[in-house]
Amino acid sequence: MTTRYEPYHYLREALDWHGPEGTKENGYLLLREVGGLYGTSSHEVGAKLKELNLRDDDGRPTERAFAKHLVAPRGYPKFTWAWHEQRTRAILEYEAGW
Repeated sequence: MTTRYEPYHYLREALDWHGPEGTKENGYLLLREVGGLYGTSSHEVGAKLKELNLRDDDGRPTERAFAKHLVAPRGYPKFTWAWHEQRTRAILEYEAGW
């Protein structure tokens, strides 16, 4: 089932989140930062995560990404999704062969 995203979905007040904050200190990186680890762009990382069914067509995390505890929100009140560095790297290296 695809979720229809509304403008309020981009505000932390609308996010029912009970996990860790997506900060570097907690081990989470933005896609730009993940791309920097591999010498590539955030767009290439995002495309690969889409191929692995970890991002939807709009670039948002899928249920599979949440189930694997790969993402956490970063920012307040607006936010973006940050990706757990070790788990994301393991998937990119194991499943995608990076």
